[in-house]
Amino acid sequence: MLINPKTNWTSNDFYNFGDLNKVEVNIQIVANYLESIGYSIPLEEVVTNRDMFDIDFISSINRVERNLDSIKSNMITPPSYEEMKVWTNKMGFDFNDANRYEKNLLLLHKWAQLIYESYKYCGEFICGEEVI
Repeated sequence: MLINPKTNWTSNDFYNFGDLNKVEVNIQIVANYLESIGYSIPLEEVVTNRDMFDIDFISSINRVERNLDSIKSNMITPPSYEEMKVWTNKMGFDFNDANRYEKNLLLLHKWAQLIYESYKYCGEFICGEEVI
């Protein structure tokens, strides 16, 4: 189960190291769930130990984007999934991006569950002549 997804970020909210840690934990949760049902989800490093002294650079944010995209690309793209961004200097991360991360993770998790529920399981079926 995903950890406390928040999809209602506003311009008045503060996004901090714990929020990005949670996003990366949730990325790992979704990838692990898909792998448990037979999907191969190649992820780059997942960082979940940031603290208030860490500084994330563009390369780190792009890695998070690529990990989300890897999950999406290795399963089914859910409707209303918002595509990844490639971050460059002077692009600003804001509440819309925070909402995009969380909504995409919710969608990916929901669709992974739908995939699992759609599997048809059957046991051994034996038919033929009975010996009397």
